[in-house]
Order: sequence, then C-alpha cells, then structure tokens
Amino acid sequence: MARKERREEAAPREARTAVLDMLRQRIVGGLHLGHLHPGDRLPSIRALSEELGEDHRAVGSALRALAEEGLVEVRERKGVYLPAPGRVRGDLLEEKARWLKGILVEARRRGTPVPAFPELVRDWTARTPMRCACIESNTDQMTALRTELAEDFGVESVPVRLAELEPALARGSARRDQLPAALEGVHLLVTTAFHGPAVRRAARALGTPVLVATIEPELVATIERHLAGSELALVCVDPAFGDRFRSLFRGAREGGAAIRVVRADDAPAVAALDRARPVLLTRAAADRLGDTDLRRLVPAYPSISHESAAEIVELLIRHNLTAGA
Repeated sequence: MARKERREEAAPREARTAVLDMLRQRIVGGLHLGHLHPGDRLPSIRALSEELGEDHRAVGSALRALAEEGLVEVRERKGVYLPAPGRVRGDLLEEKARWLKGILVEARRRGTPVPAFPELVRDWTARTPMRCACIESNTDQMTALRTELAEDFGVESVPVRLAELEPALARGSARRDQLPAALEGVHLLVTTAFHGPAVRRAARALGTPVLVATIEPELVATIERHLAGSELALVCVDPAFGDRFRSLFRGAREGGAAIRVVRADDAPAVAALDRARPVLLTRAAADRLGDTDLRRLVPAYPSISHESAAEIVELLIRHNLTAGA
C-alpha cells in the first residue's frame, strides 16, 4: 500500500488531472458516438501512455480514478474494461449530474438560487428569438446547418443559396438594397469556410455578424480512421456535396480506401448498399429516405463543432441580453 501511494505521488498532479480529463472525454465521447460499447476492453496502460505521450504512472492513476467514478472497471491481471450494459446508463447519468451540479453551485455562488436558474437560462437564450440566414451552395450542408441551429440552439433560419448573393457581390462593394430580401431583419449570417469571404462582404453591407461554422473534429477523425482501411459510401442528396466531401478527404484516402457517393434519390444504388457495412448518411439524405436499415458510421451527422457552438451560444446570449435591456 505504501509503495502504491509513493507511485501516486511520483506522477505530477497536473499531469494526472490532464490525463484524467482526456480519458474521461474520450470514453464518454466514444460511447456517445458508438465507437465504444459496454463490455469493450480498453488499451493497456502502456499502450495509452505511448499514444498520449504521457507518463504511465499518470495514465494508471487516471484509470483508477475513472474506476472510482464507475466509468471503467479495472480487472486484476485482465485489463481495463467498460462496465456491463446495466451499469453504463447509470454512470453516464451520474456524469451529467456532476456536470449540472457544478453549474448550479456556481450559479448560486453568483446570486442565482437553484429554483430561479431555469428561468434565467430561458431569459438569456430564448426570450427573444434569434433569426439567422444560412448561406450555402448545396442542399446537404444547408440542411445540416439549419437542423442543428433549430434543434440544438433554438435558432430559426432562412435558407439562402450562395448564387443569390453573387449578382450583388460581382459589382464589387455590395449594397444593402442589392442583396436578397431574405437577409433583411436577420440577426446573424451562418456559412462555412467555403463561402466565408463572400458572406463577410454581404455582412458588412448589412451590419450583421457572421459565423463561419466548422465541423466537429471527432467526426473528421472517425471518417479518417474508417477510410484508412475500408471503403466509405456517402449517401447524400446533392452531388455538389459529394464532390466537396471527396475533396475534403482526399488526403485521408492516400494509401487508403475509396469514397463512393450514392444519391438518396437513386433507389437501385441505395438498395444495393451492403447493410453490414457502415455508411455516412447526411441529414438531408436521412430526411429523403425516411426509415432505413442502413448502418450508420455515426449515429448523427454533426455539422457544427463545439468551438462554433460556443460562438453561437455567446451570440444567442448577447442577443437576448441586448433585447432585454
């Protein structure tokens, strides 16, 4: 026991905390995305230490802390495993409870009692609706952005095709009266990096903020890992999105597998897909197909990264506080 305590002290506390946070995020995220499943065996301490570039003592300490939380099980001489299905749901609920507890305790410290907290959140995020314009050039990206803005942030949006902006932008400095009428009265313009410069020019004419949304890195990593050894079928609606996707992941395919684009409207091609192999299904394609037995590479198709989500939440709060003032 004394030797174990000395080993714990040998690993710097900062390193143990960083590794603990990193492993917890990886495990919870893996469970959420379906990359990890109850009962899975995790890599050994040595393998994790080499992968993370961290001292094996810090990794071992972090895994023991996660075992105390109930997120993993350390089995003597057998390795580290995710708990059986009956326990995982409870553990994830406990993780959420700890997260919410921290928020509520901090809110109380700042003068907001627990019963008043839900109303405060509503006042700051939903009392005054925020409207935005989603500007894109293909249906799949447009659908993904608009769906997530509505479902995750409560932000209503109007779709605007990039082609609708081009006549005004072709003249040089865009004028407000030359821009599409759909842009009038919106509080935010949302686009992707592909159209950032053009949309910023329109935003300057309107005096409206711009959000250039980036994609969630975990999704990118999942696709790249899959392409390293297996073909990937992308089921989408708009061929332009298929071309963009191929271009984005060209580097991941070097020495790896190919990307096959299947249009959701091509019924024979969809029917011919191997149901045992995962596909990447865009939100627009999922809407078009309805109930389907296709196996998905990821349960959902996130188009907005956590970094961009933080920007949206900040803009949402500022909008509501300004309107309230």
